[in-house]
Formats: sequence, structure tokens, C-alpha cells
Amino acid sequence: MTRPVHIAIVVGAGAFGGAEKYLQLLAGELIRLGHRVTLVGRFEGDLPDAVQRVSVPLGPKWGLKTWRTSLLNARRERRQLLDVLEQIQPDVIHLQYKREQILLSGPASRLGRVVWTEHGVLPAGLAGLVLAGAYKRAARSVSLVVAVSDAVGSAVLQTAGVPPHKVRVILNAVDTQAIRPGPSERRAARAHFAFSHDRRVICCLSRLEYPKGVDRLIAALSELPQEFVLLIAGAGDASSELKEAAAPFNSRVIFTGHLDDVRQVLHASDVFALPSRAPEGLPLSLLEAMAAGLPTVVTADAGLADKAHELGAIVSDPSPEGLAASLRRALEEHDHAVRSRGAVLRYGLPAWGEATEAAFVRGQQS
Repeated sequence: MTRPVHIAIVVGAGAFGGAEKYLQLLAGELIRLGHRVTLVGRFEGDLPDAVQRVSVPLGPKWGLKTWRTSLLNARRERRQLLDVLEQIQPDVIHLQYKREQILLSGPASRLGRVVWTEHGVLPAGLAGLVLAGAYKRAARSVSLVVAVSDAVGSAVLQTAGVPPHKVRVILNAVDTQAIRPGPSERRAARAHFAFSHDRRVICCLSRLEYPKGVDRLIAALSELPQEFVLLIAGAGDASSELKEAAAPFNSRVIFTGHLDDVRQVLHASDVFALPSRAPEGLPLSLLEAMAAGLPTVVTADAGLADKAHELGAIVSDPSPEGLAASLRRALEEHDHAVRSRGAVLRYGLPAWGEATEAAFVRGQQS
């Protein structure tokens, strides 16, 4: 039997998105399997009651607009985080954001076993070039990298120089039974948003940041009839700009803000879109939409083309015209939703929890 261990999840999350949902699932499964979990840093989402929290002010998120402030804060953030880790003495230290990975991996490896989760490796362009050297140096201190897809695993090997025996691919998972709506749940969700029966609802679950491509969906509305509306769940730095872009469409674009539970959005919708222009791993939002029985559309430059076909999703040109055509097709060709629902059953939560525990915890056993 696995000996219970203490896992510190170090996180400086701002806007809530798929990576933050991953942490909710991770903490819940580790607690369910008998381990102790402490969240260190800043996290806005709900967590199981058994998770202890130690608040450390982190931020802003690293980026081209915030690099000066980030550099000024880096030394303080690292010292505060290390002080906490020294006090709580975890067996395993989990990191999944570039800031924490680069700042902490080296010194933290002297306090516990460092495990990364990678949802995608480095950003494209100048930001990725700037971070590449520091990221590769930090990776030398990692005991294990959990990649959420084969593509991400390959990118870790190439970009970070991590030996193959330290990279383990564990595909994301969802609670497939809890998300699937019944007829009454769908009626209630539609009523909540006051959607008439003739409305065609496109939903998007995403952080509101430029790489996530939500602006593409807003632009695509100009190519779709008036009965199409866009339901966007999420928050982020680009919120104001996106709301300004959506203003000409009036009530055809609805922003819910951050939601811990997105089932009502999924249940009220007819089709799900993932319009990302950033390379993705295997987004939880995509799996959740599939589990809810929705046909799904993924942009071709999201790095998911092969996986999307396997999952029954439609791969779309990212232009407004291309997205509009793909969204129409998704609603007309019902076999996509059926194929997706069957495919997502392979991504259930219990098996994921046990595989993740094996990666995070069992490697710690002597």
C-alpha cells in the first residue's frame, strides 16, 4: 500500500482556466487517495476542504508587458516561497507555471522531489526565446515531468532536454458522468440564460487572453445568422478588449465571467469551440464539452489537429469565414457529437487519478 505523502502545489494563478481546473482535479484526487496537500501561493478557485492553503502574494504573470515588474518581484517571490516550503517540509513539490518552474526548481529540489505538469512548453516568439535558457536550466532539477499529451511530451524532450525516463504522458481526464445533462437539466440551463428554442448557442470555456483566440469567435459571428449567439465563460487580462469587440453584437455575446462549475454553460449550448492560436496540450474544456455531448470545433493552429480528428472534433480554418462554416457543419452533422461522446469515455477520472498518483507519489517511496 502507498505510504501517504505531503504534496505542496505551488501556484501563482491569476485568471482561471484549464490549467487551474487541472489543479482542482489534482488536489481532489490526491486527497481522495489519502495524501496530504498544501497549496502555496495564490489561487482563486475552490479546492477540497482538506487542502491547506498558505497565501504568498505572487504576480503579475510573466509577459512582455510585465517583465520589468516581474524581474523586480522575482527575488522576493522566490525567498517567500522557499521560506514556506522549508516550514511545511513537503515530500513532493509540484510546479506547472513557467514562473514557478524557473524560480524554484533548483533550490526547491533540495527540499523535496520536484514534479512538473506541462500543458504546453514555451510560448512562441520573443517570449519563448527569452525564457528558453532559464527553462532548460530549471529542468535539470526535475525528478519527473507529467505531460498532458504526446505532443507536449515530445516538446518537453526537445525544448527542456529532460531525459526520456523523466517524462511521463498522462492524458487529461474529466468526470464523464457528472457532466452529461439530462433533458430537464438542458431545459433549466436554457431557461437560466433566457435562450429561446430557436437560438443556436456556441460556447467557449477559456481564459480571456489573446493567445486563446476568443476574438476569433466574436469575429465569426458576423458570418453567422442572427439566431447564433456566443456564450463565453472565463476571465482574464483581455476581458475589456473582448467586450469592446463584442459590443456591436449586443445580446448575441454573453460573458459569464469565471465559473467554478461550467456545467450550466455546457448544458445550455449547442456546439463548443476551441479557437486557440496557441499550441495546446489536451484542454480540459474540450473533454468537458465532449462529455456533455456537444459537437466540437477546434482551430487548425491550436496544435490539436491529429487528436481532434481522433476525438470526433472538426478542425477549422481560424478565419471568421472558416470558423462560421465549421460551426454550421458541426450542428448539421450529428455524428460528430456521437463520436466525441464515445471517445471521451476513455478519459474518465478514476484511472487518471491513479496514474497521476503513481507519477507524483509512488516514485517517492523508498
